[in-house]
Amino acid sequence: MTQAALSDDIARRIALVARVLPDLDVARLIRVIEDAIGLPSTARKLEGLEIQDLRTALGGELADPDTGTLQEALAILKGESDAIADLDPPSVEPYAEGDMPDSIRVACASDTGDLLDGHFGQARRFLIYSGVGPGRAADRCARP
Repeated sequence: MTQAALSDDIARRIALVARVLPDLDVARLIRVIEDAIGLPSTARKLEGLEIQDLRTALGGELADPDTGTLQEALAILKGESDAIADLDPPSVEPYAEGDMPDSIRVACASDTGDLLDGHFGQARRFLIYSGVGPGRAADRCARP
């Protein structure tokens, strides 16, 4: 059986939904979506998806999450959520070896972009601090 490839946009949406539904692994989430709308998963098919479709797909795999969580997941799948725009990468600031001798860069997980409040494996972004070293304060250099 040939499997249809996901577009980058649809794969990104599914990855974002996996963050909203952390108790459901990505492979299982893809099977729920497949059961609800069929393959291949396209933007057009996702536009017609409803909460009830998610709740009943794959024998009720998503019967437990509250309605607000499923509404957020559905908005992301349909491409209607601000969560998608939040993940546009920041501009890259150049760094050359030797710019900051005796220093390191430190990445901290963040869900908000302002606080160190994310789980390292599921954070929406990382705050990267550079110039951390003896007697030196950190400067935030990027928010991917």
